[in-house]
Amino acid sequence: MAPLPSEPAGYRKLEVVTEKEDLFEWDEPFATDREAFDEFLATVARDGIQSFLEDDDVPTTH
Repeated sequence: MAPLPSEPAGYRKLEVVTEKEDLFEWDEPFATDREAFDEFLATVARDGIQSFLEDDDVPTTH
């Protein structure tokens, strides 16, 4: 993950895009790639990977 050009240095945006191109994004930025990845892992541990694969049509913001 690289900072977005319009965002300050250190900004990391976490998004998960499924094979069906559904987008799941987090509201708050992360200071490091590691923090973003740890949050992804925590979400999978808490909600299960299926939470990203279910067939509802509504994208989710965490």
